[in-house]
Amino acid sequence: MLAAGRAEAYHEGEERLVDSTAHTLRAREARIGIWDIEYGPVAFATVGTDTAPWIASFFVDSVVVNGHAKVRLLRTEPLTLSVMAAAYHTQLPASGPLVAGGGSLLLVPISVFASSDLTPSASLHLGITYADATLGGSPPESSPLRESTAIAASALQLHAIGEYRVSRVVAVVVRLHGQAYATPMTFDNSAIDERGKRSQFVGAIEPVNRTNVAAVAGVAVSGSHFNVRVGLGYGALFLPSMGIKLPIETVIPELDAYVRF
Repeated sequence: MLAAGRAEAYHEGEERLVDSTAHTLRAREARIGIWDIEYGPVAFATVGTDTAPWIASFFVDSVVVNGHAKVRLLRTEPLTLSVMAAAYHTQLPASGPLVAGGGSLLLVPISVFASSDLTPSASLHLGITYADATLGGSPPESSPLRESTAIAASALQLHAIGEYRVSRVVAVVVRLHGQAYATPMTFDNSAIDERGKRSQFVGAIEPVNRTNVAAVAGVAVSGSHFNVRVGLGYGALFLPSMGIKLPIETVIPELDAYVRF
């Protein structure tokens, strides 16, 4: 399984750009990659969409609409700051493959990034992401119950990327991820049966696997209009752009490539 990591660097001074950092695309620059498609309408802002949720739409029988926008707040010689917001939404059909009943899922991650060039060859990028997810559901039409279900969860994640340029086109990249805080998944179900009797269940679900960190090392190779990165790591499986950590502990292969124009 390939983690949704992203290609890391341009490696060309002004053109050097690392995903999950404070940097944005240049004005009127576009980028098409394995995991996302982005465009910079102006030099201080980037908008785009993730490709994996659109592909997932074919498996959940519902379109997973998503988009993100990053705005650069500060750019100085030693420090660059930016903020990014995203939204992922899908309306699950009542006869879909995931749940017996319809539902609506909304995930909203908000991130703040800080980037700094420590030396001409070394860069450090720090990020913090808060994500909130809500799921509302209803039973199948054939159910005799009038029922509603609400599930909610939130998490706070920390990310760090160290980048060292071996040459103009090759860089070594180390990525660290950690989940500093997460609420238990709260579950609220209420129902009224055909006799008018009301019942309600409120509870919380916590994962058995509590691994909250991951580390990945990789190598990025860049040309004037392309970037390819491969890496390998271990730990929990993070999806940084979505603010999601899957409750498993595993070896993490990473692959990304994109072209820019």
